[in-house]
Amino acid sequence: LGSGGHTVNQNTISTLTLSSPTAGSYSTNGIHCNAASGTNTLTKNKITELGSAGTSSSTLVAGIFLEGIGSVFGSNNIVLINNNTSSGNSVILEGIKNNSTGTVSLYHNTIKIYGTATSNSGSSSCYTNGGLNTINLRNNIFQNLRTNSGGTGKHYAINFSTSPSTVTAKQYNYFESSG
Repeated sequence: LGSGGHTVNQNTISTLTLSSPTAGSYSTNGIHCNAASGTNTLTKNKITELGSAGTSSSTLVAGIFLEGIGSVFGSNNIVLINNNTSSGNSVILEGIKNNSTGTVSLYHNTIKIYGTATSNSGSSSCYTNGGLNTINLRNNIFQNLRTNSGGTGKHYAINFSTSPSTVTAKQYNYFESSG
């Protein structure tokens, strides 16, 4: 989604896989919201079984990817990710990747990452903050059950790769991670 003021409501996105990537980094996103302005609303979406056969350590699989300067309100979304492709153990798995600089409010979302990394160093997180923004997190379930069996990646419930400008609310969230 580009520009701003969009509503994405009650969609099912399933079994979306980048199966034949060439060299380089690529991204598979269930919903990509580049909010240039206004308030964008993402509600009641179900995103399952995303994947990538990419082998680059910068290849990303994200259920919801947020960027731009607009505001985003996301509620009652379900994201389930298990990168089950045979060559995709190097990819980065993220339930919600937030690179925006606007205000992001996430309420009542369920994010689950699972499966086993059998080789390489692909990491995973249910929520990653990579932008200077204001975030509100309330009543979310962030469950990362991904494990390593030969892989060396780290697996987080929440990952602040960049500290947000402000965290205004982080109430009643459930975080679980395999480490």
